[in-house]
Amino acid sequence: MNTSIYLSNQNIQILTGSGGRSKVSVKNMVQARAPEGSLINGVITSEPELAECLGRLWSQYMLPRTNVGLVIDSTKFVTKILTLPAVKGNKLQELVKREFSDLGDREKLLFDYMILKKDSHGKMLKILAAAAERDFIGSYVQLFEKLKISVSGVNVALAAELKILDIHPALRGRTCILELLDGDNLVNTLIVNGEYKYSSRSRLFQEHGTEGFALDIARNVSGILQFHASERSEYAITDVFLGGFSKENEKLCVDSIRSLNTNLQAALFPDTPAVAMPSVAHVPAEPDGQISGPALRDCIYAAGNFVVR
Repeated sequence: MNTSIYLSNQNIQILTGSGGRSKVSVKNMVQARAPEGSLINGVITSEPELAECLGRLWSQYMLPRTNVGLVIDSTKFVTKILTLPAVKGNKLQELVKREFSDLGDREKLLFDYMILKKDSHGKMLKILAAAAERDFIGSYVQLFEKLKISVSGVNVALAAELKILDIHPALRGRTCILELLDGDNLVNTLIVNGEYKYSSRSRLFQEHGTEGFALDIARNVSGILQFHASERSEYAITDVFLGGFSKENEKLCVDSIRSLNTNLQAALFPDTPAVAMPSVAHVPAEPDGQISGPALRDCIYAAGNFVVR
């Protein structure tokens, strides 16, 4: 049994379960509101409050203290899509490091990468690479060490998202937009012919459940549509999938997106047999606007952390 925890400015999601290259099984789901001001842009700004909250959740639900993987959403991660030669092991790691030479002293950074695709000849790789300051990652490791919880790895949210998209049959060969909402933070992801193309982030300021909020979502979708049009792709965007939206926002946003283009379909991100979800979720303190039911669309980052690549 493994544990995956997703941490953001407003929310904490903890899943227990297991995964492989093509399937994930989530056994238990706990979600809570992060203490206000304890995390800002993924940076721990109030360790005592965050530690107290996490310790309480671990004790209350008797969560495993080993094999715990973290997923963090923060602009403190620098991510790049790279095309590199298909070399192995340390050689590939060194090539990745060179691509981040613009960040300064590499000794102060940690690097990781995920292979997205090999070319037809197996000679070149398309890679999602990430870099972050050692101190930034270390602050999380130290926090969990104080709670006597062993962290097995730290993953960037985008990588976890792409892992789910990779094993989801409904996304294969699809050209679509994924809108993932976490509180007032929105991540827009463009998938072209089943492959990751581009993502952007927005901070939303309109009140949830209002026409203004739905218009903000539609504007973000429109921005991705315009970017895709500028690329002159042969593939047309057919769908927009929503994740993390409360019921008060779902219908408003779906209707607002559909008004952009009569040929554009908008719907909630679908579940899949590739990710088995539990029948109930534990919500000790339900976050404002969050959904208490265990659906894949509301825990994509945490669930993606179980996929083995």
